[in-house]
Amino acid sequence: NHDWYDGLSTYTRFILSRDWLGGWLMPQQRSYFALKLPQGWWLLGFDLALAGDIDIEQFKFFANLAAKSIKPSDAVIIVTHQPHWVLDADEQRPIDELAEENLRELMNHHLAGKVRLRLAGDIHHYTRHVPMALRPPRSKKPLHRRSQSFPTNSQSTMDAVPDNGTTNPRKPMSLPPHVKTYVERNRPELIVSGGGGAFLHPTHCYDDHIRVGKEQDEYVRVCAYPNEKISYRLSWLNIWQFRWRNWRLDVVWAIGYFGIASSLFPLCGIYANYIDYNPTQHPAILLFWAFKTVLSLLKQILLTGRISLFASLVVLGLCFIVTDTKLKPSTRLLWGFSHGITHIMGALACLLFVQCITEWTIYEGIVKVPEVKTLKYNAGDSGIDLGTLLYEEYTSHFSHVFDDLSPLNATNVTKQYVLGDDRATMSVSERFYTTAIKVVAMIFTWLFTEIPLLKTILSIFDLPGKLYLTYF
Repeated sequence: NHDWYDGLSTYTRFILSRDWLGGWLMPQQRSYFALKLPQGWWLLGFDLALAGDIDIEQFKFFANLAAKSIKPSDAVIIVTHQPHWVLDADEQRPIDELAEENLRELMNHHLAGKVRLRLAGDIHHYTRHVPMALRPPRSKKPLHRRSQSFPTNSQSTMDAVPDNGTTNPRKPMSLPPHVKTYVERNRPELIVSGGGGAFLHPTHCYDDHIRVGKEQDEYVRVCAYPNEKISYRLSWLNIWQFRWRNWRLDVVWAIGYFGIASSLFPLCGIYANYIDYNPTQHPAILLFWAFKTVLSLLKQILLTGRISLFASLVVLGLCFIVTDTKLKPSTRLLWGFSHGITHIMGALACLLFVQCITEWTIYEGIVKVPEVKTLKYNAGDSGIDLGTLLYEEYTSHFSHVFDDLSPLNATNVTKQYVLGDDRATMSVSERFYTTAIKVVAMIFTWLFTEIPLLKTILSIFDLPGKLYLTYF
């Protein structure tokens, strides 16, 4: 299926249009193939493209092959890239909308009773489904989980003839006593083997029992890797692994959260409101106050927030779109709305937390806000300018480490090594060294004179005070 993402052009250029690849002969001229194996077995590879079915050219090719080359006693393995027996069951498609209609027609008529195995990938795990044995009429015996694609005993005896001119005939297949012959229809074993080094898909999300084809043959999964318990445990790792490996999504949600909260910022006096509501600092009262405040902010978005309302609607729409399409419309709407409203309330909770922290640093006197009466300092007290304090700490204890890279010293070093009189006598390595020093000195000079980098970074710590002076 990935080869079709570019219209099969790369596959055609590197596979179909070449005779040799890596020392191997490339006899394939189509995107499908038939390979005769020993002991009367055939491997048929079909190209379902992106349509979920074979085209008329493939149908004619394999129908002609079945009529002229495949013997009645031969066994066939069918290989496709997608396991539609799993996908159709998982997507709960109606019988008249099942995939592989042309392929089923080929299997049920031209390859009737010959298909022993179907093999596919695409889903990144391993599973094996076998057909449930048909229960005889008026029988109370349990169903046997055995494949019914066996030739009859009479056919096995008749087929005991030499293969390819050899003197060793094939031994007739002996059937277990509880297994009856079933050759009029194909009920092959179904294997998904899509591990191949790619990321892992879960196995516990798919049903153990599925019904396949228009006849709705019942199949049961008898093997899976990883098994359901391990797959279920591994899925819980996504809570951390998804955050660690998909950090870009955090950036997207940060922009969305900012849009949701943009019409409400700043929440002036919110910390004072909390102190009045919960003077004892009781955790339960804190949670109740936070929940009540978030609900009031949500109401404010609906009444007055223009940008916040638009961003909230966008989030709700996106959450509905990414909700599982296999759910009923009402269930999908409920889950999508719940997902979206959770994100909206999370954004409002983040706004509430940031605003409370900002006002707390002001009222506790951690940042300097001139002529503001705080909880600990009276008007006129200077408080603590956090950015200035950090910068003074740097200049007192750490700045000497970078003295040699200061603009003045860097200029002296540049003059000493680059503008010296003996430059013509320098070796190539010495010239490279002096040029590198000059470039580094110019960069640090530019950073120091044009962009006060350190002071700019440290001034971020003074933002709470600046916000207070602007909005309070």
